[in-house]
Amino acid sequence: MLFATLALLGNAAILNDIADDSRSLDALIEELKNREIRRPGEEIVEECQSKPADIAFIIDDSRSIYGPDFIVGMKFIQSFVRIFQIGPQDVRIAAVTFGQVVITYSAFGFEANNNKREVLEALGRIKFEPDYGGKTFTDKAITYARRNFFNHARPNVKKVAIVLTDGRSDNPPKTKAEADLLKSQDVDIIAIGVGSSVDESELHAIASSPDNVFLVNSYGALKDIILSLGFITCRAASTAAPTTTTTPTTPTTTPTTTPTTTTTTTTTTPPPKAEPCDGQEIDFNFVFDPAQMGTSGTEDAIRFIKTVVSAEDLNNGKVRVGTITGPCPDTKGFHLNRYQNLPDILTHFDSYRTTEIYSLITDLRMEGFEPENGGRPNARKVGVLFLRGKLSYPERAKLEAKLAQTKGIEMFIVDMGSLNHESVLESLASGKSSHILRASDSGEMIEMARTLVAHICKKKAGGSDC
Repeated sequence: MLFATLALLGNAAILNDIADDSRSLDALIEELKNREIRRPGEEIVEECQSKPADIAFIIDDSRSIYGPDFIVGMKFIQSFVRIFQIGPQDVRIAAVTFGQVVITYSAFGFEANNNKREVLEALGRIKFEPDYGGKTFTDKAITYARRNFFNHARPNVKKVAIVLTDGRSDNPPKTKAEADLLKSQDVDIIAIGVGSSVDESELHAIASSPDNVFLVNSYGALKDIILSLGFITCRAASTAAPTTTTTPTTPTTTPTTTPTTTTTTTTTTPPPKAEPCDGQEIDFNFVFDPAQMGTSGTEDAIRFIKTVVSAEDLNNGKVRVGTITGPCPDTKGFHLNRYQNLPDILTHFDSYRTTEIYSLITDLRMEGFEPENGGRPNARKVGVLFLRGKLSYPERAKLEAKLAQTKGIEMFIVDMGSLNHESVLESLASGKSSHILRASDSGEMIEMARTLVAHICKKKAGGSDC
């Protein structure tokens, strides 16, 4: 009898805080340092921690922050800094805190410290200052960083600013304007929002791209994003700032995708013949967003899942099944006399939010196969992601899928007319084309489900790809 563990993790737009996560920050850092993490569709990020870069932290110290939480945030920054090779020719660090004023006495610039020990000690001297925290003048802190940090940055080295805040700034238009000025100096801005009071739209206005926005629901949950944040920062650092030479010698990145003719042969072969799974332990997690897929798409996904879990070859008593879904919008409509002004109407519609696919993949990676959710340490981990419609943030989705694969999760993609480029689908899937199942209509979903079962049962855990 199939043992089904329904892990309904719900809307994951804000990362969940796993309070009993036994992994320390240092352990997560070692995982990042020791693994070969590939940028989606690009080369391996080799020794990203030694890429020259100037990285500045702009840290919220306003009164809304609980003192112990501020300390946790600073320890997170210290642990993050340990990823990198620190030195005058390598990565340099600057930091400043702010509230109703910019707290300059504990701030330090890129040239203040020459090695990792000195940087960590300087970060340790930054203390929580509630007396300066009556307001949140993020704009002033960004201005300070632009004038005092990045005006002294190295000319041909990548520049990164990381803004850590727990709420909305007191002057969002000015904050955006100052962030735009900083970005105009070729500074890549990453925005991290902590808690339920953050203004996500403002974080997107501050950040250089949607992939540079991180949301966590508590300071304790910062440890859960350290791999993703390290990846984004390393990617920024690996993109060298443009030089001012006028000689057009840029065609060094010649595409090398021509010798990939072997993949075309796999599309003409019939699906592998189903074989008994020989009692192997398999943990499945099916990932989909009903709000994105609509009623018919959700029904197709459920039909697919039912076909898989009912397959005779998987009905061996050693298969567990979970689902990770985003909720449908549950906000009801309203009558003509409900609201009397435009702001109230707009606020109502703001609640109609859908879940981004990348956040569901994050939940798959962080929670889907954890022991407290029924995951087994020696079981084969299989994630099946349903896509219908174009991804809003493909780079973030690709990043999360790659991080999931580094944790041993085998990723399959069910493409339901998703309108995404083939390269995007291949970067999400573990085995590229062999792990992409296409269904152009409802009638093909059952056949694709059977193909998945055949593939799973033919490829034993640890075996070669089909």
